[in-house]
Amino acid sequence: MNRSDTHTISFKNLLIESLHIFKRNLYELLSLATIPFMAFSLLYLYIGESTIESLQQVPPGIIIILGILFFITNLFIFPIIVYMVKEDQLGKSITAKMSFTAIKGKFGRLFFGLMAYTGIMIFLGFMSVFIYTITEFPTILVSLMSIFLSIFMLKLLIDLLFYQQAIVLKDQKTIQSFAYSHTTIKKVWWKVFHSYFLLDISLFLALNLIFSFLMPLENHLIISVLQGFAQGVVRVYIQIFVTLMFIKIKIKDES
Repeated sequence: MNRSDTHTISFKNLLIESLHIFKRNLYELLSLATIPFMAFSLLYLYIGESTIESLQQVPPGIIIILGILFFITNLFIFPIIVYMVKEDQLGKSITAKMSFTAIKGKFGRLFFGLMAYTGIMIFLGFMSVFIYTITEFPTILVSLMSIFLSIFMLKLLIDLLFYQQAIVLKDQKTIQSFAYSHTTIKKVWWKVFHSYFLLDISLFLALNLIFSFLMPLENHLIISVLQGFAQGVVRVYIQIFVTLMFIKIKIKDES
């Protein structure tokens, strides 16, 4: 049975089907959420106030651990989820270990893809801030250039949204995966943009509502752990959603 054929590409259907996938693979996906859960828990524990002072007080060792955890999440956890979603849509049951084994030959490409993607985004983000702060009183032209770079970053974020799916599911090379993602999204750019950011905004509001109920606990450690758990689950769910969207777009293109 191919579950991907059962609904059209719409935000509502993607949202519901992603929940069903999460439920069908609950224990495996929760185990995969452990790494981002640990990362976000540490993040909230040490940088909970999100101020310059709190950032400066974070021990270097914690920063290194956070970097490693987020690196593992993006390089290993997310691609494993991508493959699990594909197998789920084919009506197959697969464990995280089986998924890892199936895609282990692609981690080299995923590594270089992650490095290139992260490097591009960091460079553009730095340039956007740098251009805006090079003068004491930014001119209209400088402000426009900074805004343009920010908009370009947003477009690039959507254009490259499926690069991991292209490597894992379509066996693309690193650079080819960027082009493949762009081509896949090109005809449905606004639909992908709408769905992705509507999901992000909805989950952001939901998490903040949940976190507001945690504040009366007045225990920073417990609050940080619960916030980290919620964020870990959300990251896994978003990856399911994005992968399902990719699969449905490709099915529609190939039909």
